[in-house]
Amino acid sequence: MLNNSFLENAKNSSSQSIDESMVKFKGRSSLKQYMPLKPIKRGYKVWCRNDSQTGYLYEFEIYTGKTAEGVEKGLGADVVKRLTSKLMQEEFIKHVAFDNYFSDTSLLQYLHENGLFCTATVRRNRVELPAIIKEKKKLKLQKGQFKWRTNKDVALLVWQDTKRSVSIEHSISP
Repeated sequence: MLNNSFLENAKNSSSQSIDESMVKFKGRSSLKQYMPLKPIKRGYKVWCRNDSQTGYLYEFEIYTGKTAEGVEKGLGADVVKRLTSKLMQEEFIKHVAFDNYFSDTSLLQYLHENGLFCTATVRRNRVELPAIIKEKKKLKLQKGQFKWRTNKDVALLVWQDTKRSVSIEHSISP
């Protein structure tokens, strides 16, 4: 009911983001999660699609825990697909941003094929990344330098932003 109310009263924007949020809860519940590195350590984990500028919550989904099969493969991509399914039906240009927990090349290609543009950071250990990106030793960049690769409609950009860290980003441009 809340999701329907949020969507009915929303003015969709062209730029939205998907991320996780924690709702503080100290009682007993099988849905309660413990995440020691988060500011709110115990509570309900909630997947959210928000307006990138105002923070308005368009849609959310409560994480109910692991499935009966154990390890969930592709959980992040599945969350993005579910939270963007209503956006794909809209008649305006849309852009979605999310972090490296959710992203992989096949997800970005899927979103592009369904009318959504997106930007996401990516983890270096993702299977579909080119070898030059995955291995730090092969990637010799000076501060401010970058390299890029494309695969179908997905562009991958890697840049050196400080002395120690290399940033990697997936993107689909119109």
